[in-house]
Amino acid sequence: MSENVILEIQNLNKSFVGEFSLTNINLKLNCGDIHFIMGENGAGKSLLMKIIAGYFSADSGDILFKNNIINPPGANKALHGEIYYQHQDLPVFENLSVAENVYFEYRIRNKKKFKLWNEMENISQCRQLFKDLKIPLLPEKSMAYYDFAERQLLFAAKAFLSDAKIIILDEPTAGMNDIERSFFFDILSLVREKAEAIFYISHRLDEVTKVGNKLSIMERGKIISTSEIENMDERDIIHLITGNPMFQQYPKIKVKKNKKCVLNVKNLSSKKRLKEVSFKVYKQEILGITGLVNSNRTHLANCLFGVKQPDYGTISINGKIHRFTHPFDALLAGISLIPEDRHNNSIFDPLTMGSNMTLPNLKRFLNNSMLDDNILTEVALSYVKKLGITPNTPGDSINFFSGGNQQKVLLARWFMKRSAIYIMDEPTRGIDTASKIDIYNSMNNLIIKGASVILLSSDIDEIIGMCDRILILSDGKITAELSQSEASKEKIYSLAVKG
Repeated sequence: MSENVILEIQNLNKSFVGEFSLTNINLKLNCGDIHFIMGENGAGKSLLMKIIAGYFSADSGDILFKNNIINPPGANKALHGEIYYQHQDLPVFENLSVAENVYFEYRIRNKKKFKLWNEMENISQCRQLFKDLKIPLLPEKSMAYYDFAERQLLFAAKAFLSDAKIIILDEPTAGMNDIERSFFFDILSLVREKAEAIFYISHRLDEVTKVGNKLSIMERGKIISTSEIENMDERDIIHLITGNPMFQQYPKIKVKKNKKCVLNVKNLSSKKRLKEVSFKVYKQEILGITGLVNSNRTHLANCLFGVKQPDYGTISINGKIHRFTHPFDALLAGISLIPEDRHNNSIFDPLTMGSNMTLPNLKRFLNNSMLDDNILTEVALSYVKKLGITPNTPGDSINFFSGGNQQKVLLARWFMKRSAIYIMDEPTRGIDTASKIDIYNSMNNLIIKGASVILLSSDIDEIIGMCDRILILSDGKITAELSQSEASKEKIYSLAVKG
């Protein structure tokens, strides 16, 4: 092991009975590296990082940190030691303030500094930290107030506070747009100054060439290549991941414009987070809604689906006014929601992939008042094939699926529902490039069959590539509407910033 290598993985293997396995992993992390790990969903990227951080133990092989074998048996050893792992699913305490969430682990790690919790002091320290890192969040606010993309910045602050030698970032910019990512990259540069090296999992190709210096590609539990990023472009990376350099990245279909209004929202307002929001959705249309941090996209989705109740305003479906006091009311009215935070709001951990997929649709599989398992399995397998879900066995536990494949299971769940209106909040977050194409094609199929889609996304390229019309949401207000033909990234960002 050379002096420049801070961490080395030697012949590491990990298997789960009847499930996925990591095979003969050999990898080096050098001091000063921002080492990207990429690959299709289910390749084993997060599992490998969790073994390094101590959440799982390897079946065989060694992990060497500064020439010492660590093979950590549990997360605490890694957290109290030299490795910080930022989860893809961002576990938070929603009942606590932002400041309490930021400093919770920090206080525990630094026992010598542990004392009775002083909330005002904690908020003051957090406010100074956010000022130094240029994070636009309020320390005294409840964590429940902030959406997934905003929480990503909080976890970047926790990585900065950790003082760890190795930082592992698992999809740290998922759900962020370019302006929000610029905040994150500023923080990343400060983190890099403190830490000795960084592992970085991402599906966003431009990030690799922007901030990385080394790239490893994983496929089916194996490292298939490790390359220097210098002189690589996005086409080279796609070719390494998929073997195919040519992609139609946004396969938008054109359908004849339909003047039938299926959803009419008027003056929707909610707890100062939505301010007289009004818009229409037409039959067989993909309507895009985008905005920056604090635009409250997710809060709007939750109000449309009955998760939150607006203070006033109306929601009309096919000319009939509805008041949703519960998501069940929205489902009965023909609306389905694919939520932003799948881990907390969608996944049923104890259940299998097939059960997670079919749970809201069980009436379809009744035969003389009994569930017909054969039909249920057959339908589940058809969606597995359409969306390229791996593992492909409906009886597998959902916990063994990668985040991207869990997302595909949830998309299949609601596609199976055959709703008239689909609200998709960051549906491609954490999804690899090839799988995004599968999801876009599935959206096209919904449109062909007569449904309408509201796509809420921070990915401006995705919004422009897939949407017929685009609404700009800023601080809870609709500030502009653009057609696909007149939209550009520059125009959208300009309108979003101006508010």
